[in-house]
Amino acid sequence: MFHIESKTHMPVIISEIVVLCILMVTPVFGQVKEVSFSTRNIPEIGKDSTRLNGVGIVRRDPSDVIKLDDTYYVFYARSIHSDWPQYGWKGNTSLGSGYYGTIWYATSPDGLKWTERGEALGRGEKDKLDSNGVFSPNIIRAPDGKAYIYYTAVPTGFKNNNTTDYTYIFGAELVFDKEGAISEARRLNNGDPVLSPTTGITHDNKSLFDSYRVDDSSMVWRDFDADGRLELGLYYKGRAEAGTPGQTKMGLAISDSPGGPFTRHACSTGGNVAQNAGHEVMIFAFSDGISSLVSNVGHGIYYASEGTNFAKTANFSGKIYAPGAFRPELTDATYSGGVDWGISMVHNGNMPYLVRWDAKGLKSAPSATLKMNPKGAFKAK
Repeated sequence: MFHIESKTHMPVIISEIVVLCILMVTPVFGQVKEVSFSTRNIPEIGKDSTRLNGVGIVRRDPSDVIKLDDTYYVFYARSIHSDWPQYGWKGNTSLGSGYYGTIWYATSPDGLKWTERGEALGRGEKDKLDSNGVFSPNIIRAPDGKAYIYYTAVPTGFKNNNTTDYTYIFGAELVFDKEGAISEARRLNNGDPVLSPTTGITHDNKSLFDSYRVDDSSMVWRDFDADGRLELGLYYKGRAEAGTPGQTKMGLAISDSPGGPFTRHACSTGGNVAQNAGHEVMIFAFSDGISSLVSNVGHGIYYASEGTNFAKTANFSGKIYAPGAFRPELTDATYSGGVDWGISMVHNGNMPYLVRWDAKGLKSAPSATLKMNPKGAFKAK
């Protein structure tokens, strides 16, 4: 088992349960009829830990939760308010954003008691496109047993001005010591993005839905091209250079291996989009297909039987912010039973923090078609 008891970061039990009931209406395909959420504080990475020696701490945009051996891991962007002058950014983004963040992680033996373990991945080198901040992480394990993290990043000089500041998606292989601590994050693709806006570096086509920003990775192993082998699907939110945050949509890129190259699926090229809404999306295996819960712009539950063309199946009231879920399919590509808990964030002004959420109504019967052996199906580079 990987878990370490830390003298300075002792695990603590989640407390203060808040129930947020969300009623599903207008079900289309019958996958979901109603769901209810409850949230609980996590003292060490929650609202009780938003200051360090009087200085504000930001914890936000949690990953999905993955279980490696007997330990649960969650990753998130973390920054300290006092870091901002050090990096010289006087842009228009609040101290509560993730644009100056680095990626940290916490572990738990049971999903209830969490210990913040430290930084998993820092900013990139000065000449790289992840030199200003790394944030919005997500995690998956490959069939060969290695764990990979994918994250959004921005270069030095980023000011979030909504005109010239692009975002990119990067990846890294995580290396663990024998006790389960992350000892190294080996950047993929020589430290360059694994996915860039469709305009690349030249930015010459501003009309495409992902011409300006790509962000918020969420991964799944599936046989997207029906060749009998698994591909790594990377879902992402995209924003057009001429668009607004409210016009964010979701795309899909696939690769034969975690290191890439990632190629946009046909559902995300030529003016197509995988999902016509995509701000703060939680992807999860559900029955024979893939479901998504959109917690912000495009609010609702969506479903795609092939994982490529999502349609809204239900609306709901209320919000749960930037959720990540415990997804067994992150380590077992044949799992298709839905989700029932995870980690999300509370904005809390300039000091956002993390909470645990639990849900009823997002589980499904196992798929009768997902019988593929991930190890046998994986096509290594």
